[in-house]
Amino acid sequence: MPLICERGSAVTSRDLAEAAGVSEGTIFNVFDDKAELVEAVVAAVTDPGPVNDAIARIDPSTPFTEQLVAATTLLQQRTSEIWRLVSKLVERHPPKRAPMGEHPALVDLMDRHAHELSIPPKEAARTLQAFVLALTHPMIAAEPAPADAIVDRFLHGCASPQEPR
Repeated sequence: MPLICERGSAVTSRDLAEAAGVSEGTIFNVFDDKAELVEAVVAAVTDPGPVNDAIARIDPSTPFTEQLVAATTLLQQRTSEIWRLVSKLVERHPPKRAPMGEHPALVDLMDRHAHELSIPPKEAARTLQAFVLALTHPMIAAEPAPADAIVDRFLHGCASPQEPR
């Protein structure tokens, strides 16, 4: 997998065989072609099982916040790994514009309501966009969450009002 993450679709079967310490023939005894091998790598990277198992091993005796930080760290690592692989396979060119996620108008909207926020407007805009992505993307959520539910989670969170900070 590291070689595919490094070189993307430009990796050769010879490169993969050398990295695995086997002959090219051995690779093609297991996989029909390079595309099938890449599919297997993508399936392995996107398999939620290992991360789910790691989350299940988080010590339940630690405070809730610490458990959530540990789970979030695991999810962030998995997300980074998936995007590293996907970006190499897609072979994108460096963007000639601002990153896809920046929306100055959303920051302006947040700025107009800065007195209602507990974080800076730019961070609030980024957080809302992350919520929208996470609760809408078809690879993450089977059904997109309604916009009002996303806004409710963004503004009020998931903790009960009695939960101390």
